[in-house]
Amino acid sequence: IVLVIFSAIILLLSLLRTQFTDMQSFYIEEVSFCQDRLFCTGCKIYKRPDMDHCYFCNICVEGHDHHCGVVGVCIGDRNFKYFLQFLSWVGIHNLTKAVSHICFYLSINDPIFKQKRFGLMIICVLVNIGSFMLFVGLARHFYGEATEINLSDDEKRYIQTRKRFDKNYAYDRSDPEKNRERLFGDNVIRWIFPI
Repeated sequence: IVLVIFSAIILLLSLLRTQFTDMQSFYIEEVSFCQDRLFCTGCKIYKRPDMDHCYFCNICVEGHDHHCGVVGVCIGDRNFKYFLQFLSWVGIHNLTKAVSHICFYLSINDPIFKQKRFGLMIICVLVNIGSFMLFVGLARHFYGEATEINLSDDEKRYIQTRKRFDKNYAYDRSDPEKNRERLFGDNVIRWIFPI
């Protein structure tokens, strides 16, 4: 029961971090610095090539991955980590619920009551394990997408231009290890918990 409550709390925190991360604020000087900037007809502003306009939210999002209808916000570079944590914690929460169903079933002493609850317990365990596999699989899919080489020509030009003028610029999706560190940080605790 404690693990179910703990995973539910972490799941909720990661959902809140996903939803309430500021997706729109970006530095105007970064955009004016870029020679390959593009004009967004939706926002009526110039944007960097690594930004895409979301027509659901009506904003330009840095590193736009997709608009998630379940969470209700755009998923981009700023909240991608929290989105993956949310998916992973939903899976972990479902796994802990499956284990708690089994433990509850095994703790029943009355054989007649136990027999009546067997079918319900099997259904609950199968649904929770299926949900675990689904959400952890989704998290793995999005993690793989984030760390693979997925650059548009505009993004490649922007990165080359930015690196020419700024030697400390670390954004490079062509290197999965650097991208992993850029998205999640170097602290393993921050990979797991939405802090």
